[in-house]
Amino acid sequence: TASQVVIDERSGKVLRDQKYPGRPQSSTEEFQEAVSIIGHDPALASLVAGGAVPEGGFIVDGPSGHPNNDRYILIRLTSPDRRSLLCVALVDLTERIVASAKGSFE
Repeated sequence: TASQVVIDERSGKVLRDQKYPGRPQSSTEEFQEAVSIIGHDPALASLVAGGAVPEGGFIVDGPSGHPNNDRYILIRLTSPDRRSLLCVALVDLTERIVASAKGSFE
């Protein structure tokens, strides 16, 4: 969830705690963390080592059978020339694992 909290520096008292609908999109750090997780996954490490280009980084729902409250990021791996889609990986940032990896978006 996304929220904004305003705190009085002197007293430490919470002046405002506002929740926002939806979910925040990924940060640069989360994208880099996801790529690192993919690079350590036994089934996908060779793609990264071979020069696959990571793209995307949208925060999405998890795959069926995975915890609903975890944070998932979608990463596409393309060929070094970016002409071919090699893999679509869904990374669970909470568990630090690749939740699913497919050759297409289907």
